[in-house]
Amino acid sequence: MRGLRTVVSAICIIVGALTLVAWAVSAVSVRSVEDGTAVVGIARNALGHEIVQQTVTATLQSEAVQQIEEAGVDLDALGLEERVSALVATIVGSDSFANAVASQAETLQAQFSAQLTDALRDPAPLMFTMDLGTPLAERLSEVEMLDSVTDDLEIDSITFEALDAQTFESVRDVYALMEQINQYGLYVGLALIVIGFAVSPRRAWFLPKLLAVVAGVSLVGWALLYLVGPEGVAAILPGGADGAMGTMMLDVLTDETTPVIMERLLWVGLGSLAGAAVLGLLARAIVRR
Repeated sequence: MRGLRTVVSAICIIVGALTLVAWAVSAVSVRSVEDGTAVVGIARNALGHEIVQQTVTATLQSEAVQQIEEAGVDLDALGLEERVSALVATIVGSDSFANAVASQAETLQAQFSAQLTDALRDPAPLMFTMDLGTPLAERLSEVEMLDSVTDDLEIDSITFEALDAQTFESVRDVYALMEQINQYGLYVGLALIVIGFAVSPRRAWFLPKLLAVVAGVSLVGWALLYLVGPEGVAAILPGGADGAMGTMMLDVLTDETTPVIMERLLWVGLGSLAGAAVLGLLARAIVRR
């Protein structure tokens, strides 16, 4: 009976600690969706894909050339048509253009939330509609002989596919699960830990074991992010980096959030490890009495 209680206690400790970690990760994920961090990451990643980038580039090239010529500039006669087309392609692939995407986070957030949480939505790709003409016009104005007409460019907003239907449906399922974990994970994790403490035959060792598990999980998470980065971690998840979990993780672990999460994991890991060592010594002293 004592052995069974030990096993049950150990299982509760491990599952409880993992549930708390899952709750913390889910909280970050849900918050990143709510504050627009995830949606900006999705849009940037989509515009970085070759097919999407080619489609957007071709549309903007056609629109830009047509409107500039309608404004009275004969690009062909001036030998500027190819230059404008090449410049459009360069602009679409530039960091400044990607930053322009971030400036529309509020608009993207409204579109993303509506499609992510609509329970009645039929399976379909995640589509974004963005004003990409404004940042394009700003860059085209740097070209001599075009600065006088770029202010009048009115390029229509462009709609493009950010995620295919299958991936987005999986993302919707993962997000729904994360919302549940974010809402109830803390209570479930604490309940499991309390149960583990209640059935443990060696309660003096309970906290050291709990902190050791938390330290192990936190430090392994930190080490993975440090050694292989978010892309490497996403690659080993079910479905790989292009799967629902990988896509969601890469959208959450941006250049801005990854260092913050790594720092928290490191400090939680080291703090828990130190606590486990100290409480372990105390437990050993108590047991020897």
